[in-house]
Amino acid sequence: MYCHTLTPRFDFLDSGSYIMDGIISLNDHIMYYELIVLVLVIWMLTSIFIKRNSFILKDLNKGSLIEIIWTLIPGIILVLIALPSFRLLYLMDDFIDTDLSIKVIGNQWYWSYNYKDIIEFDSYLSQDLNKGYFRLLDTDEHLIIPSNTPIRFLITASDVLHSWSLPALGIKMDAIPGRLNQVGLEIYRPGLYFGQCYEICGINHAFMPITLRVV
Repeated sequence: MYCHTLTPRFDFLDSGSYIMDGIISLNDHIMYYELIVLVLVIWMLTSIFIKRNSFILKDLNKGSLIEIIWTLIPGIILVLIALPSFRLLYLMDDFIDTDLSIKVIGNQWYWSYNYKDIIEFDSYLSQDLNKGYFRLLDTDEHLIIPSNTPIRFLITASDVLHSWSLPALGIKMDAIPGRLNQVGLEIYRPGLYFGQCYEICGINHAFMPITLRVV
């Protein structure tokens, strides 16, 4: 069974959803422009320190053309970054046609899940210490959902602020008392996914993990 915690990573976790694929692509897209700006700035600073008079030119001090250039180029870069960002934000909110709705309720300090008012259960931190157990990540009850199925998660809280987050799937939504937030998701990779509460919700904040099993 695929599990995103088995391989040590220094960047994003292995993606399991189309949303996370888009987030990774957007990160790579923005990083491309950041590297260009970084190399250009380092080159200019290095040139100034090595050859102090290399940039003391009339065109750089009082030239209208250079002012237009260093105003337009950052603007163009921002537009090139904004367009794919807006597209991704739209796709993350486009979950009208879903086949299943699951209600997620944050409590101190566990999660409750409800499948269309038919199946309801609580998910606590697992106390199993056997070999192969994912300590502080696994729960006694797993949230089980099908793969390649559009799903809507309705997220709220019963007491204080919580945050339902699964990094490998690109999900992070606040659970707010008295408010019903929603997020859509379609997972194409079956397996076991882990997450945690990302809001400081009390003394046992670090002990309310999320375990999602995709079949």
